[in-house]
Amino acid sequence: MTGTGLDALYDAVERAVWQRPHTEEPEIAINSRHVTLLQSANDHLLDAVRMCETDDFELIATDIRAALDGLGRITGRTMQPDILDNIFSKFCIGK
Repeated sequence: MTGTGLDALYDAVERAVWQRPHTEEPEIAINSRHVTLLQSANDHLLDAVRMCETDDFELIATDIRAALDGLGRITGRTMQPDILDNIFSKFCIGK
C-alpha cells in the first residue's frame, strides 16, 4: 500500500516468469475455449507491454484487466454471465 518493496516484487515476478523452462507441448490438456481465451489474454498483455512505452496507464490497466478476466474464465475465479450460460448449455440439468 505504501509502495515499499515494489521493486523487489517486480524482480521476483520477472525471475519467476522468465527463468521457468518452456516446453513445446502443453503440460495440460486444454479445450478450444481455453485456447481462445489464452490467445486473447496473450494479445491483451502484449498490447499492455507496448503501451508501457507511452505511459498511458489507463489503457494499460484496461488490457491487463481484460487478460485477467479471460484467465479467470478458465480458472473459475470470475463469474461472468457467459460462464453460467456455457455451463447450462453443455450439461443437462434436470428440474
